[in-house]
Parts: sequence; C-alpha cells; structure tokens
Amino acid sequence: GRKPSDGWKEGQRTPMQTQLVVLTRPRGDLSARINARVLAMVGAGLVEEVRTILDAIPAARPLLGATIGYGEVLPVLDGDRTESDAIRLIQRNSRRYAKRQLTWYRRYPDAIWLDASETDPVSLLAAVRPWPETGDNVGANPQRHATTAAPPHPNSNTGRSTVGWTYVR
Repeated sequence: GRKPSDGWKEGQRTPMQTQLVVLTRPRGDLSARINARVLAMVGAGLVEEVRTILDAIPAARPLLGATIGYGEVLPVLDGDRTESDAIRLIQRNSRRYAKRQLTWYRRYPDAIWLDASETDPVSLLAAVRPWPETGDNVGANPQRHATTAAPPHPNSNTGRSTVGWTYVR
C-alpha cells in the first residue's frame, strides 16, 4: 500500500477530477474578522483553556508554544506577558498566517477564487458548478455542505480567512 500523496509527489494526477476553490475576503474585512475572532476566543476562555491543557498534560507545552493562540498565552500564565499584549500578538500572528494561506493557494493557477464577503454559502457553492451527479460527496447535496461549512470553528484563530476546498467533478 502506498499513500495517495506518494503519487502526488511524483507528479501523478488524482484518480478523480478535482477543483480547488479558495474563499477569501478583502484585507480590511479579513483583519477586522480576525481581530474580533481573537477577542471572542479570549472572552470564551482561551487563557483558562491553555491552563487546563497544561495542568492535564504538562508535556504539551512545546506543542502549545508552536500554535497560534496558545503560544502567545503561555507567557501570560508564566507572568511574563499581559493579556492585552497576548491579544495583540495573537491578532497579528493570525493575520500573518492568513496571508501565508493566501500565498500558498496562489501557487495553484487553476484554483477558483471566490470572495466570500459578496454572497452566502449556498451561492458560493453554486458558483463552482457543475456538481457531480452521483456519489455521496460535496456535490451530491451542496445545501447540506454549505450550511455546515459556513459558521467559524470555535477554535479557529483566523476567522475562516481562507478555506481551500477540493471537490470531485
């Protein structure tokens, strides 16, 4: 057995026809959403979440330190950083990560880029038709997948800045 990614490294195509769809937003809108999302995360107990994880798994500290959001909170718990400084750093690092995501997706010339701020999730999915007619995949029921994909994940630190979808066509 080989992993599918082994073939991709060798330049082989996937056995199914696929299309990469990248959702994005204007930079100002994206920054505002990231900043608001970080404030919501802190308000929902991010600092306490990091403390709880460290109490349960002290060996997780290096992994937490390498994660946007958690890494900026560790010095707060150690008394070496204020919470407001941590918030500012999480917001900045999340914006930088969103920029790296956009840079990553630009390397795919066949990607379809859609501005998520201009429409609702169902319309976004309709923009990338034709959908596959058979199979239990994203194209089989775009309404179901659109509504489950729309709300931000509670632990998302980028406010869903960019999302790369690959769907079977």
